[in-house]
Amino acid sequence: MELCGECSVCFFAMDLNNMSLLPCGHTFHYDCLHKCIDLSGFCPKCRRPSTLKDIIRKVYIERKEPKMTSENVLSSLSPIVMELKNRLISTTLTLNNMKALHQVAQEDLMFTRDQVRYMDGLYKAMKRERDELMISYRNLMERFCEMESKFLYERYGTQPETSNDPVKLLSNFFRLR
Repeated sequence: MELCGECSVCFFAMDLNNMSLLPCGHTFHYDCLHKCIDLSGFCPKCRRPSTLKDIIRKVYIERKEPKMTSENVLSSLSPIVMELKNRLISTTLTLNNMKALHQVAQEDLMFTRDQVRYMDGLYKAMKRERDELMISYRNLMERFCEMESKFLYERYGTQPETSNDPVKLLSNFFRLR
């Protein structure tokens, strides 16, 4: 029920179902208007002469939505466009920051990989050198043991203790001298 103002006779609200109209354009409740015209023959508002036949009982009001102009559309879409533009700018900035961080991370990763390759090569070279030194050490110890044995036999006529411990062998050698 859509209210359409108030009746100037009874001062109650009117709706389209109980509203009546006179040719002068004034509206009232049908019952209120009927009594006034029947008693006085005039419009209760402007006092223009009227008869019961002049009463228009059913009033139809056609309501149209306001026409959407391009200006109205633009003004209604403007906040949405601004919000989307701000989100686009923010997202673009975030994306650019992420790209820069990704680039730095990739450069760090490449540097670290190079460092690992270098350290791996250094480790392998040092391991080879250690292995070669171990072989040389064993060869020298064997030679030393042979020479010690020969020396002791020639000097004292005895065989030295056999041991694989190089420290013990050296201490025996220097003790016997």
